Amino acid sequence: MPNVTALPPSPASFIARLRATGLRSTRGRRAMVAALLRSPTPLTLAQLQAAVRPQPVPLATLFRSMLRMEKFGLVRRTYDPRGTALWELLTGRPRSFPLNLRDAHETSVLDDELSAPLREVLALVEARLADRGYRDVRLNVAFRAVRPALRQLSVA
Repeated sequence: MPNVTALPPSPASFIARLRATGLRSTRGRRAMVAALLRSPTPLTLAQLQAAVRPQPVPLATLFRSMLRMEKFGLVRRTYDPRGTALWELLTGRPRSFPLNLRDAHETSVLDDELSAPLREVLALVEARLADRGYRDVRLNVAFRAVRPALRQLSVA
């Protein structure tokens, strides 16, 4: 089966999901959703706060909103290697896995080739846990690495 990348949902469609849960669609939440949809990687609250500017949203408000959206299954919280919470919207796109580059202090995501087998194993384990009655199962998977050294090109 060919790998087809789903188009990201529009902010309006995600806001409709937000309203369907009973949460209000405030200006701040709309700005948060738009910022999270624009980001290719999960964001910390500080990064999210910077991304919603010029709309000023206090960190405490961002945190409470993210907790409410997490409760209704709209966002996922994971953690980077330092223990900082990272937030991403659950959009129906395939799950991504952070790759934290220690030497560059950057975060990217594993490509689909590396992520696909991980998704399969996680889905199997999560399904078996659900069969055993577990609920609200959360797994934080993040990889930490140092970039490979650039090879010296020899000129003949």
